[in-house]
Order: sequence, then C-alpha cells, then structure tokens
Amino acid sequence: MPRKPLGAYAGVDWADEAKRLLKAHLKRAGCTYKDLADRFEKIGVHETEANIRNKLSRGSFTAAFFLQCLALLGVYTIKFGENNEAIEWYVNSGDTKT
Repeated sequence: MPRKPLGAYAGVDWADEAKRLLKAHLKRAGCTYKDLADRFEKIGVHETEANIRNKLSRGSFTAAFFLQCLALLGVYTIKFGENNEAIEWYVNSGDTKT
C-alpha cells in the first residue's frame, strides 16, 4: 500500500498521539505512574508520580522523557500507521567499542 502524502499529517495532534501511545504501553505493562516513578529513580532520574501524571495529562514532554518511559517499560518496537508498520530502536549505552 502506498504511503500517505506528507500533507495527510497536517491535522494530526502529535502531542496527543505520543500521550496516547505512552498510556497504552503503561496499561499493557500493568505499570502505574508510581511504578514508573520508582523505575526512574533506579536510573537516577527524579520524576515523581505527580510529575508523570501531569506530563501525560498535558501531553507535553520531551523526546528524552518519551524514550526513557519506553525503555523503562521494555518497549523497543513501536507499531503505527495504517499498515501497523514497526520502528525498532535500541538504547545506546555509550559504549563505542565494536
């Protein structure tokens, strides 16, 4: 199936899409905002349950926060679009050895 023209995405509320995606993955993982806050603490990032709730409620958060949440939930493949196309990503540990 051909891809949509770029103009087809003009009316998309991207903040809402990101918020919806994170909430869906939280639910699938059975993870509460408190659980996620605890996971953030384990990697040395201070995010409270209230902070997370507010960010997801507003749908305004950084790309770094978005990727951190996905990693903490164990999500490394995101499916989207009409054809359920998948994007895979991996966390770079900073180790540049080959």
